[in-house]
Amino acid sequence: MKQNQRGFGLVGLLVIIAVVGMVGFIGWYIWRQSNEKSVSTINSFESCAAAGNPIMESYPEQCSANGKTFTNPKQTAPKPPATISQGVMASIAIRKGDCIPPVDPDNNNCIVEAYTTPSKVIIKKSVDTNDKENKQVVKEIENVKGEFEVELPVGAYNMYVVYEGKEYCNSFGGQKGEDCEFSVEPGKVTKYTLQINTATD
Repeated sequence: MKQNQRGFGLVGLLVIIAVVGMVGFIGWYIWRQSNEKSVSTINSFESCAAAGNPIMESYPEQCSANGKTFTNPKQTAPKPPATISQGVMASIAIRKGDCIPPVDPDNNNCIVEAYTTPSKVIIKKSVDTNDKENKQVVKEIENVKGEFEVELPVGAYNMYVVYEGKEYCNSFGGQKGEDCEFSVEPGKVTKYTLQINTATD
């Protein structure tokens, strides 16, 4: 009788261990699936913050997850006033991801953010107003980190940022587009945004 009790006790213990192990595995599997799903859906500042990731004490706010950093689009850092009296005050942005419309707001991979990698900016001017493709370089600015300003005489100009050996000026890019053009008026500072477009449109 004692042998049967010992045998039952050993079998019972093994059954308990197996059940606990199975429950633990099921719990781990459910947690893993839930975690993978939450990781795959983090593609914006809002989804990053909602997933409980830390928010940096910066302005604008930034949230980091999966090796990526997302900036709060509802906050914009105040820009300092221009220190020039006439010319252009510009910033550089980069557009990337899948931007083919319609963009699903719940799964938005189309990102436009400030581009602060040191870059070269080229300002050109048309030699002949009747032949706007014929341009000469007026100024080249090295090591631009996101924002810059430059004094310029009154007139119409074209501005480009060099990225991976190509010149970009807006969401369409190119050296011939009139979208790259800006004007400087007497005693005024023109605000302008250069955009590097690497997105899928």
